[in-house]
Amino acid sequence: MGPHGTARRGNTAGDENDRHRKLHIRAPEEPLGRANRMRTHSILLPRLTSAVVTGIAGIALAGFAAPVAGAAPDCSPATVQNTVDTVTQQAQAYLDTHPEGNRTLFTAALQSRPEAESTIKAYAAANPQEYAEFKAILTPLATVQDQCGVQVVPAQFQWAFDQFIG
Repeated sequence: MGPHGTARRGNTAGDENDRHRKLHIRAPEEPLGRANRMRTHSILLPRLTSAVVTGIAGIALAGFAAPVAGAAPDCSPATVQNTVDTVTQQAQAYLDTHPEGNRTLFTAALQSRPEAESTIKAYAAANPQEYAEFKAILTPLATVQDQCGVQVVPAQFQWAFDQFIG
């Protein structure tokens, strides 16, 4: 039974997996011809960008908003997904207008942990205003993870997220 007394289709684990599938990129399961490769690239590139932006958000994030006293957070799957989608759109739009920051984050995504940390810290020190603006865009991701106990940052970038927010 669902939360409102309605019958649920499938099992809870399956529903949980379906929800998480929306947040992660999956590799194609069959070989691709030239036409399919081109179509797949046009589909996967925005998703890859989204995953990198969301993941690197953890590297760039140095704090998070405090929960509102007395207010119960809305941790429904739809609200969590809406937060992730909104932050991703805002972060992509911001990075589109800040190419140096965009290059820095993509460079960090390809580096080892110590190198990535150093790259982000150097960029933040050289560009404190941009770093503060980008951090403000990313703060809702930390809030959702903290208040709702869900992982919205891709697992391969969680180390950076945890390192900066404790």
